[in-house]
Amino acid sequence: METIAQAIVETVREPLLVLNEDLRIRSANHSFYRTFDASPDETVGRPLYELGDHQWDIPRLRDLLEHILPQDDQFRDFEVKHDFPNIGRRTMLLNARRLRRDGGAELILLAIEDITRRKHLERSLAVKAVRERELNEALRQQVAELDAFTYSVSHDLKEPLRAIEAFSQFVLEDCADQLDEQGQGYLTKLSKASIRMKNLIDDLLTLSRAFRQPGRPSRVDVDGLVKQIVAEAQLALDAKGATVEVEKGLPDVLAESTRMRQVFVNLLGNAIKFNESERPHVKIGVRSTEGDRATFYVQDNGIGIDPRYHERIFDIFQRLHPREQYEGTGAGLAVVERVVQTLGGTVWVESELGAGATFLFTLPLATEATASAQGKAA
Repeated sequence: METIAQAIVETVREPLLVLNEDLRIRSANHSFYRTFDASPDETVGRPLYELGDHQWDIPRLRDLLEHILPQDDQFRDFEVKHDFPNIGRRTMLLNARRLRRDGGAELILLAIEDITRRKHLERSLAVKAVRERELNEALRQQVAELDAFTYSVSHDLKEPLRAIEAFSQFVLEDCADQLDEQGQGYLTKLSKASIRMKNLIDDLLTLSRAFRQPGRPSRVDVDGLVKQIVAEAQLALDAKGATVEVEKGLPDVLAESTRMRQVFVNLLGNAIKFNESERPHVKIGVRSTEGDRATFYVQDNGIGIDPRYHERIFDIFQRLHPREQYEGTGAGLAVVERVVQTLGGTVWVESELGAGATFLFTLPLATEATASAQGKAA
């Protein structure tokens, strides 16, 4: 029977000790000797507490083995540290069970798991988490300071620009008869340049906000949002004789309403601006919904984009046309790309020169599961 029991002990992968009632080590499996770099001469017959160069550093283990174990027959997941002569300090997880033998002395089976590496990893992860929280808080403060600085500087920059624009107009209106054609042209260019500079500052501010990570996403009613944007743009659409067709039942997404508005406003504005058709037409809809994502599109019958420039147009301040032909700073699509990316999506264009353009972007759908999860998180 002893041989069978010993054979069973040897099949266990974890280090295992068999103790007598007096807590002396009766036997150990090979996994124990291998893990703790010990030999039978150093182990068998010795009290458990004398195993190694030092006494076990948690006296409560003796209580568990001598008092609790006889009452409960077993204990689980007791963590203890100990110095072993050959491998140094180890953190172990102990599980013990008392075995009764008919007509014989009782034995205690003690399983030992070396969790030193796991505990080290847990401590490292805990330290890392603290550092990440500290870094995130420092970053949040820096972003807030940068925002305050950016708004302050933009205000200081736009103030003299407004003055230049205003005084240029005053001179043109009040002193036009005292200026020749060249002088009037200079003032007109100065006024337009100040306006462009002011618009550039505004776009830089918009772009800086787009580069910030979004807050907690929530369900966005895209259908209602797009209809509202189209209604607000109706005067501009009428002025150009343009029409907008919105596909019915656009799905809700998990995003931020203000950022979603920015995406559709910029794409709709570009679709109307870069359009020389007698009847500009824009269509907004969903190409597909696969898994937990939807692919939206904004399609126009405008001037189109040469495939060579499909990637370039998303770069900041990239223009494909002279300013005199189409106004703007070239920041609109860069803002669209960055906003979509921060919301977890991608954006691209399908177009040929002279054949209109279709801008597409993906966003996570606001399913019942995601909405419920967001509600619990909030």
